[in-house]
Amino acid sequence: MRTFIAAIVAIAISDVAFALNFVTLKPGDSRFGKCDTLITGIIEIDSADKLVEFVFERYETTGRRPLSYCLHSDGGSLIGAMQMADWLWHKAPSHMEVVDGDRCLSACVVVLASGRNNFLKRVWREVADGAVVGIHGFYMDTEPGVRDHSFSDAELVELGKAVSGRLVELMNTFQVHPILAQTMLTSAPDEWTFLTHENMWWLSPGRYCYEGFRRPLHCNRQPLKLAEDSLD
Repeated sequence: MRTFIAAIVAIAISDVAFALNFVTLKPGDSRFGKCDTLITGIIEIDSADKLVEFVFERYETTGRRPLSYCLHSDGGSLIGAMQMADWLWHKAPSHMEVVDGDRCLSACVVVLASGRNNFLKRVWREVADGAVVGIHGFYMDTEPGVRDHSFSDAELVELGKAVSGRLVELMNTFQVHPILAQTMLTSAPDEWTFLTHENMWWLSPGRYCYEGFRRPLHCNRQPLKLAEDSLD
């Protein structure tokens, strides 16, 4: 049963246990490298709407939308993360990065997986050596072991199947190796898998471009099928 029960809410375990926040970074901030925006906090069910509002406000104010995001989040709503990632991929393709000392856990990895370069037509995801990227099994309940009585057992199963299928579909669109989604859907909520030098290639279809582990993770040479309605 666990295979089909995807989660809406992930584990929040840390100093970023607050609502998702979008921070405009100052040019030349050495800590965040090429990033012009920091996404930090817990992803919520309506985070995609807040992201769209932030992007258009930036565009109206400066004439430019964010092009490069640094992520520091312990995850949160899987559905919220999938909506964010889907919108970014199709409407506002952007570079995604986790810098040294920061982390991208659980549902945050879905957003990280959406990184792509619209001009070069390739995926664009970077993870620093000192960053932490991890996934675990998702769950439908408010928290592990706490039953959400707003859904019947049958409704939970059907919703879990729908969310699971959508996650697999998105990871395929993002050209992420299927093993990443499979691991997220078959692990227990307290069973973590951290991406290291040995398995970081799950995030990058261009793994054949090099031997061993290299960064950035965007050496894909195959053209992507890109939406024509991307926000430039």
